[in-house]
Amino acid sequence: MSNTQTMTNHQLYLRLMDYVAPYRLVFNLVLLGVILMAIIDSILPVLIKPMLDSIFVSKNQDSMQLIPLIFMAFFVVRSLVSYISSYGRNWISNTLTVDLQTAMFDKLLILPTHYYVGQTSDRFNSILTSEVTQVTQDGARVVITSIKNTLTIIGLLVWMLYLNWELSLLALMITSIVVLSMQVICGQSQDADWETHQAIESFTQVIRESIENYKVVALNGGRRDEAIVSRMKLTRYDDST
Repeated sequence: MSNTQTMTNHQLYLRLMDYVAPYRLVFNLVLLGVILMAIIDSILPVLIKPMLDSIFVSKNQDSMQLIPLIFMAFFVVRSLVSYISSYGRNWISNTLTVDLQTAMFDKLLILPTHYYVGQTSDRFNSILTSEVTQVTQDGARVVITSIKNTLTIIGLLVWMLYLNWELSLLALMITSIVVLSMQVICGQSQDADWETHQAIESFTQVIRESIENYKVVALNGGRRDEAIVSRMKLTRYDDST
């Protein structure tokens, strides 16, 4: 099992933050964009009621002309901020991927010989490519999305508390239950994803060995044994999905 599985997500993201430190300027800009999006998402529900009242109840002509422009301005600003934040997040993710791959490859070059015993090139390729990419992409997405959603929920709960504190307490209780449920589900999903990855890796190794040594398999009548092994690997993959 890899280090990404023995560590908790919190520990993993804290280690990633060490690699983000050189790019703190871009990261802070992304955070600023996320905060602006959370503010806009929290303000819009607050403004909808007085805007609708001024149009349909008071029938204010000035409001009828001004409110659509305000909504358009909000959505334009939010779309622009969302694009900048997404671009910055992807840039950080891609840069971290290159940095981690470089650091890990440098580490592989100085490891003792016994570390490579029993290991395959496919395993190292998988770690340096797919696993590193997945960790950086998931890490950037989880951190940014969590901050945005947390700030948005806080803003909406404050507004609900102002309108009706009893309803806000009920919403807070429901939100807590949903968050706890999602944590349990995400944990189970991560375990299943890891088992699936391991099963696919094992099956890929069987395919590579069979193709590279197809003459030996054919001469020694090993087709049946290879077929049995491949079915076992596929069964393991099917059980993990």
